[in-house]
Amino acid sequence: MNELPLVSVCLITYNHKKYIEQAIESVLMQKTSFNWEFIIADDFSTDGTRDILLEYQQKYPELITLILQDHNVGPAKNWLSLLRKPKGKYVAYFEGDDYWTDPLKLQKQVDVLEKDEKLAMAAHGSYKLTDRLSVIESPFKVDTIWTAKDILANNWFIMSASLMFRRSMMDFSPDWIPEVSHGDLALILLTSLNGNGFYSPGPMSVYRIAGSGVMSRFKLKDSKNYIVLLDHFNKRSDHKFDKEITILQEKIRIDIVHQYIAQNKSIPLFSVRYWQNVIQGLKWARIRNWPNFTKKLVKGKLSK
Repeated sequence: MNELPLVSVCLITYNHKKYIEQAIESVLMQKTSFNWEFIIADDFSTDGTRDILLEYQQKYPELITLILQDHNVGPAKNWLSLLRKPKGKYVAYFEGDDYWTDPLKLQKQVDVLEKDEKLAMAAHGSYKLTDRLSVIESPFKVDTIWTAKDILANNWFIMSASLMFRRSMMDFSPDWIPEVSHGDLALILLTSLNGNGFYSPGPMSVYRIAGSGVMSRFKLKDSKNYIVLLDHFNKRSDHKFDKEITILQEKIRIDIVHQYIAQNKSIPLFSVRYWQNVIQGLKWARIRNWPNFTKKLVKGKLSK
């Protein structure tokens, strides 16, 4: 390829041996009227993923560029090293256990972004895969222009595998980015400050869920991290979305309380560990809610 690529496809992976071929093949099947490049960043996989990547690079040397970490640097650093590599006008990003389902995904999104230079990104509907394939619910049922406010009001309905960014508007510059575990959400929110997004409800990608409940509820550590991310974004946006962020953080805190309650189901009522969990839960519950929180914990135990 002598011409600069119009699109840079960026794939991040770590120990995805079971899924990486499906992810790569879903990229290779793309039909486009333009040049594109394919960049894959591997965070020192130890399960054979890297061997598969090297085989594909040997087969498509002009198309595929590999970023092979020489030790495990962690998802944030691997992600940042990947997103700093693209040459294309547009960047499509996803993870090694997800995949695309439409061979025209890239073409469709480029067509949208080329028509409107004010758009910072495009996204589309997605499937989720647990024991079966089902469509992820979205607040938008028709093609829609969306803003950061829409993301905050609807609590992350856009999957990373559905995204295409205008590279000139991407923002992953804040020094707090490596501290948050939801880098893709941070990127969506920060980039949305530079321009709106386009959403098409038709599913063109699959989000693979490793364990039950991941879509509806983050793990405790991730939930707390999500609150921190929103605090950072609130400052970055000069508190433009104060109301939406306050409401969303309240929902997350309530979810954290529910997780603490669930965590206590198998622990004896009068054990030290049980009340340690109660205290931790109270730290995240609003002060006005703590009596109800404690009441639920004790009532749940005594009713068993």
